[in-house]
Amino acid sequence: MRFSSNGCKELNDIRRGNSEKAFVFSSSLMIGGNILTPDILTVDNQGVSYEQSNKNIIVVDCSFLSCDNISAVEIDPKRISSDVIMYSRGSEGMIARSFLTSEAKKN
Repeated sequence: MRFSSNGCKELNDIRRGNSEKAFVFSSSLMIGGNILTPDILTVDNQGVSYEQSNKNIIVVDCSFLSCDNISAVEIDPKRISSDVIMYSRGSEGMIARSFLTSEAKKN
């Protein structure tokens, strides 16, 4: 599911109000993350949202997977960075790129 940047912010505000803890991870600028709009992965009790910069650089796309729909999570380590790959049931999964390996393991 895709949202505009405003819709993503509203969704995250609602979700954070209903959950006990939310963990927020940002892509690293030193290993290929976008300097203007870094990718942000938010994990809480309800699911995972991923904010990713669009081709227009200023626009941000947001995807959300509920915990019930996540079938597997894989960490694809590279030399310095890691990609976090989330597979889902019945819908498109997510690939979060350019996260530090230490932060990817926390997810």
